[in-house]
Amino acid sequence: MREFKFRGKRVGNDEWVYGDLVRESGETYIFLDFVNTRLIVSKSFHHLRKMVVDPKTVGQYIGLKDKHNKEIYEDDIVDVVMHEDVCNPSTKYLIEYHNTGFYLKGKDIEGDIGFVEICGGDCCIKSMEIIGYVQRHL
Repeated sequence: MREFKFRGKRVGNDEWVYGDLVRESGETYIFLDFVNTRLIVSKSFHHLRKMVVDPKTVGQYIGLKDKHNKEIYEDDIVDVVMHEDVCNPSTKYLIEYHNTGFYLKGKDIEGDIGFVEICGGDCCIKSMEIIGYVQRHL
């Protein structure tokens, strides 16, 4: 089963927090107790440990880890090494959600190369390493 997990930077100190995402009364929260908050939305969940986070920093876990066993999240910048010779052997990409899933979004010397499947088509990833993060501008 796919793991639904989010991260965001706390308002006030920029510390990353990880857990379930809930938006309520104009605020964005990460719940630290890793409960399935989707099942208890109709009940009171105010007793759970929650942190207010900046919505521009919220990203979803994509279900993969990099070569150092670090979880990869939406808006991470990754250095990618591909298996196939037909693909650019090593390029930096942004992890982005597009239409129905997570993709690599990159640029080359000539500009935007669009979206590349994480695994599929002509290319398949040999390894990824998180090298940065991009904050969205909402």
